[in-house]
Amino acid sequence: MNNLYKRSGQHFHFWQAWEYEGKVTFHWGIVGQRGEVREEEVGPSASADEIIDLEIDKRLSEGFTELPEEAFSSLSIQYAVEGWGEHGELDKRDEVEHELNECLGWTGNGSCDGGDIGSGTINLFCDVLDPVLATKTIVDSLTMAGLLPGVLIVLSGEDGCDVLWPENYEGSFSIVTPQEDSTSRDLTQDNILTITTLLRRLQEEGGTDNFVVFTAGKASNYYIQFAGAKNHSVLYAEAVSNEFLAPESALSQDQENVLCSRGWNEPSSESVNFHREWEAIDHEHRLGIAHEVMKTFRDVYGVGPEIPLSVDFGLE
Repeated sequence: MNNLYKRSGQHFHFWQAWEYEGKVTFHWGIVGQRGEVREEEVGPSASADEIIDLEIDKRLSEGFTELPEEAFSSLSIQYAVEGWGEHGELDKRDEVEHELNECLGWTGNGSCDGGDIGSGTINLFCDVLDPVLATKTIVDSLTMAGLLPGVLIVLSGEDGCDVLWPENYEGSFSIVTPQEDSTSRDLTQDNILTITTLLRRLQEEGGTDNFVVFTAGKASNYYIQFAGAKNHSVLYAEAVSNEFLAPESALSQDQENVLCSRGWNEPSSESVNFHREWEAIDHEHRLGIAHEVMKTFRDVYGVGPEIPLSVDFGLE
């Protein structure tokens, strides 16, 4: 996706281009409003990149430019939920993420950068150019999709958080949970339920490239991730290595030795993380894997039982 912007009076104008299935799509307009679309077939005389680059040069000559990351604001979209996937929370997260990308993308006002499910909340994160316009667009889209009830839309910045929706909101907000401080209780059983539920879904739904990433303690980036396929009993797993950890969070040799003693293979040219496979035929197997994941977080990465797991989950 190529994104260019130009300030004109009180409005930002956007211009976008992308290639898909032999066609180049151009999309332009005023940020916050649905734009115009033009498609061009990719022929033998010019590649998609050449067609797009030619149009980019034209837009640059008109004053359009790329914007730095700091030009965008962070919006958090949050729902309070009771479960960890058994009651459709993951399906709801996927549905909301789709709505966010559709409504923000077609109004030139950013995109959804993914989300997670923590203890009692669904969280989705958006990078937007105009948070006020984005909030209006999101509210309209979620209303049409029947997904507005219970949502919080929160602008995050250096000075803290500002709830933009509902209007005149008087409650509190936390990215962990809007209802309680989850650091005060043991979340082991919640986390085990999360893991077993999602491992089951890797094996029963989607296609051949399903994945789930469990992150415990976002500041340190400690994660264990799985890849699986529908109707396959083998799950491939990776535990993060120092290749992806900041120096202050890096594993010691003793910690790495504990990983290896628990059946994890050392990083190699094929996998820069620690890795292994598990056979998961039924719920009991998946439950055993979930307990082993939690023990690994505790004994290797030093993550306490009060830390909720964040989840990135995808089905092919």
